[in-house]
Amino acid sequence: MRSSPSGASIAATRRAIPPTPNRSATTSPAPTRSPVLALHFTAKGTGSWQCADGKLVRGDDSIVPLDHPMLTVDAFSSGVDHIALAILEHPAAALDERSLYLQHGDEDLVAQARAETENWPLHWLWLEASGGTIELRSSRWATVPLFLTGDATGARAHWDPVALYRWIRPRLDVELAAHYLRTFDLPYGPQTLFADLWRLAARHDARWTSGTGWRVRPYGAHPPDYPRVLRADVDPAAGFGALLRQTIDRALPPGPAPIACGLSGGMDSAAVTTMVAALGYEVRSFGIILPGAAGEAQAARRQAIAIDRVAADTPLAAAEMPNWTARLADPSVPFAPWEELQYEPFDRLYREAVAQGCRTFLTGLGGDELFARYRDEAEDGLDAPENAAVEDPAAARLRAELFTDLVLVDGAARSEAAARQLQHFAQPSAMDAVAGVAAQMLRHGLWPVHPLVSPELAGYAHALPLEWRADRRVLAELLAVQGVDERIARDPSPESFTPLFDRAFADCGVLEDLIEARALTAAGFVRPGAARRLLEARRAGAEDAGDLYLIAIAALEASLRAITAATTR
Repeated sequence: MRSSPSGASIAATRRAIPPTPNRSATTSPAPTRSPVLALHFTAKGTGSWQCADGKLVRGDDSIVPLDHPMLTVDAFSSGVDHIALAILEHPAAALDERSLYLQHGDEDLVAQARAETENWPLHWLWLEASGGTIELRSSRWATVPLFLTGDATGARAHWDPVALYRWIRPRLDVELAAHYLRTFDLPYGPQTLFADLWRLAARHDARWTSGTGWRVRPYGAHPPDYPRVLRADVDPAAGFGALLRQTIDRALPPGPAPIACGLSGGMDSAAVTTMVAALGYEVRSFGIILPGAAGEAQAARRQAIAIDRVAADTPLAAAEMPNWTARLADPSVPFAPWEELQYEPFDRLYREAVAQGCRTFLTGLGGDELFARYRDEAEDGLDAPENAAVEDPAAARLRAELFTDLVLVDGAARSEAAARQLQHFAQPSAMDAVAGVAAQMLRHGLWPVHPLVSPELAGYAHALPLEWRADRRVLAELLAVQGVDERIARDPSPESFTPLFDRAFADCGVLEDLIEARALTAAGFVRPGAARRLLEARRAGAEDAGDLYLIAIAALEASLRAITAATTR
C-alpha cells in the first residue's frame, strides 16, 4: 500500500502527474500480488480502526486497499470510528514505496482530502466509514468497477465479482436477465445480472447501513458532446493526435518498465500502439490471430504496425486455443457472463504480458463509439427513429419458441428502459466494454488503460463534424502521419470471432449440456428442451438459427452453476 505520512497538506504529499514521465528512473515496478480491494463491514464493529498487515481492521471488520504499482492509497481518520480512504490511479505510484499509514486529524482534513480526490483527473475511488454506515463514490472513469453484495447485517465489496459468488444466491435479476437473453446485451449501470450483486459503476454512490443494506445511485450525468462547426484554422487530426499523446503520457508510469499494448491489426489499436512507441516507451505488443484468410490478413497488418516500433511482438493463434465453452465445464473456474467469452485466448495473452515484465496493458477499446454516426446522420435513414422499432420476424419467431413470457414481456420492458440509462462522456457500450475486461486483467496483476475512452478524447471526437468521423478519417490521417501502412486505414471490416464460436456449435458436449438450461428452465426463463432443439436445427443447417440466443443461454446457465458451486464449497 502507498500513502502519505503527513496530513498537513494532502495535495503536497501526492506526486503531481508529470506532463512528460521521467524515463531516466533506474527502477521498474516489481511484480506484486494480485491487486485487491476487499471489504467486509458490519454494524457490530466497535472501537477504533487500526492499520495491520497492510489493511485497516476494526474487530471482525476489514478493508484491504488495492495494491498495485499504478495506485496510491491515502487513509484518514477524524474520530474513533470514522475513517476515509482515497484510492487513486497514479502513474508515479511505483516510485512511492511507503506503507499504508492512517493520518489522524479533524473533519476538515477528511473534507479536504475528499475534495482533492474528486478533482483527480484519472480513475479514483473514495471510501468513508462511520459508525454503522459505509459510503463509496466512484470517478467518472469506468476503468475498474467495484462489485458489492450484502444484506442488512453486513456488507462486502471486491474488484473481482467471482470473489463474491460464495455470498450471493444463484438468483437472477428478472428484468435484466430477460433483457440479456433477448439481446445478448447488458446495459451499463449499477445492477448486474444477479439479484444480490451490484456494481459501483462510473459516477455512482453506494451507501450501506444496518437495516437497509446497499443502495447504489448515480450522482451526476455527463452528457456527451455533439458535433459543432469546425474553425477553418483547425487541423482535427493534429488536435486528436495531441490529445491522444497527452492522454497516454499522463497515464503511463515513468521508468524503463515495458508497456503492453493489445494490437489487433485494426485502426484503433494501431493508433494507441504507435503513439506509445512514439513517446519513447518500450512497447510489447500482443494479439490474437484469427484462423483462415482473415487471420493471414490480420497478421500482415499487425506486422506492418509493429515493425521498427515495438521491442517484441507476441501473436497467439486462436486456432490453437480450446473452444470458448471449455472453461465453462468446470464451475470452479472464474466466470462472469459480462466478461470476455473468448476467455482463454485473452488469458494466455495476459499471462504472456506479465511474463515479459509488463504491469500496464493498453487497449484500443472505444474506437467504434468515438466516431459513430448520430441518429440524424444515418445513411439511407436505416437508423432513423421511425425505423427503430421495426421487428425482425425471424428473431421474434425464435424468441417465441425459446423463451417464456418472463423474457418476452419483462425483457421488452427492460430493453426500453435501457435506452434511458445515465448519460456518460462516452457511449454506454464503450463504458461497458472497459468495465468488462477489468477483472480478467487484474487477476494477472495488469492495470488496464483505455486511452480512447477518456473524457477529453471522447469530447473532442464527438464534437467533430461528420466528414471527420466518417470512415474514421481522423484516425486514418493520424496514422498516415505516424507512417503506418495505408492498409490499416483501408481495412473494410474489423476482426470477427465468429469462427471461434462456430467450432463449439459444430460439436461440443459442454455446450450441449449447458443449453439444456436446467437452471434457466426451472427459473421460468426458457421453455423446456427449446434450446436443444434450436441447436439441433442449427447443426442441420437451418437458417436464422439464433446463435446469440444460444450463447446467452449457455453463459447464464454456466454462471448460475458457478455461483451454486461457490456457495456449497
